[in-house]
Amino acid sequence: MQELHQRQEAVLRSLSDLSRRVYTLRSNLKKHTGKDPFDNDRKRKRGGNGGQKKGKNQAFSYTKPNKQSCETVVDFLARKFTYHTAQRWAELVSGGAVDVNGVTATGETVLKQNDLVEYHRNQADEPEVDRTFDIVHEDANILVVTKSGNIPVSEGGRYFKNTLVHVLRDHMTTRSASSTVTDSAAEELSAAHRLDKETSGLVVLGKNEPTLRFLGTAFANDNVRKEYTAVLQGEFKDVVVCKAPLLPLFQSSQAPANYSKLFPEMYKIRMCIDNQKGKQSHTEFEPVFSINGLTLCRVRLYSGRTHQIRVHACHIGHPVLGDKLYGKTDEEFLALTRGEVEPEFPPWGVVKRHLLHCSEMEFPLPGGERKVTKSSFFPQLGCIPGLSALVSAVGRPPSP
Repeated sequence: MQELHQRQEAVLRSLSDLSRRVYTLRSNLKKHTGKDPFDNDRKRKRGGNGGQKKGKNQAFSYTKPNKQSCETVVDFLARKFTYHTAQRWAELVSGGAVDVNGVTATGETVLKQNDLVEYHRNQADEPEVDRTFDIVHEDANILVVTKSGNIPVSEGGRYFKNTLVHVLRDHMTTRSASSTVTDSAAEELSAAHRLDKETSGLVVLGKNEPTLRFLGTAFANDNVRKEYTAVLQGEFKDVVVCKAPLLPLFQSSQAPANYSKLFPEMYKIRMCIDNQKGKQSHTEFEPVFSINGLTLCRVRLYSGRTHQIRVHACHIGHPVLGDKLYGKTDEEFLALTRGEVEPEFPPWGVVKRHLLHCSEMEFPLPGGERKVTKSSFFPQLGCIPGLSALVSAVGRPPSP
């Protein structure tokens, strides 16, 4: 087994070295010719099944919703990406912001199966984010950072460049430009797991494809120990274990009648408890301190379902403070997403984000060892009005 781990480590070192050599060659060619030798290859890569592509613009391979479908590019964009209205998509198409197969589209452009739709997106159109981060661990293959509670990890929806991955790629590129050592990992850097936009804390990223596959397998097989810190509504003193099985609402029969028509946004993203078809899920809530109707908790995950902590916290009667999706009614959530009201959580006032933080993670390294990383939640708490009593009462992060 030790010999196998040594071979894996040697392969990763070789691939990393090769990647650096290619990056150096590419940079020199670009410097002397003014052209990127890989640009043409990148433009030819298309993929399928509606997948989103990496690159300067957002690109999608079109898949018909049914055989009889006859959608214009505006119809497709308005159906697929609801963060703009159909009228706004029509304005963007008319303004030349969308191409189909490399040709500027018009409002009358009808899409065919596997057409490549490209959206030339202006970064100024994206919502503002908190781009601050702290590097917790870095080696030749892996980067671990602490992110803020107002930035998505990867592109999706209305976010393309205002993402943690894009910010870190820019950081690595800038760092490389000011150093004598080139950093070829910037373009390959990707997250090995999910973390919600409003969840702060630790994120593990891979710098090359072999490492990403290795880490992805570890996360998929629950071979990663994760501990979160959360502020929950209500006070309790004993450890609470929740094993309610989880399933996306759109796959479940639990959704109320006409829910998909009344609340299409929530129908797509909500998770729910489904005792018949749900996937096994296991969360442990350990109270650390309670005051003013709130409880600071250590939360241990023994499975990795989407929104698992948030759904289980709501299920046990103690939703995460600031959780707009699971701690508010559907009508209130819609009003919040439309900017019609402030995210108020009486009696604690306005809470801009849900108070959930990935504070500790232990994961395997390609060489066979395991790495433990930690991040304090308390700097995050200090930014939330009305929580000064909780911060001062506890005084310091929970001891490990």
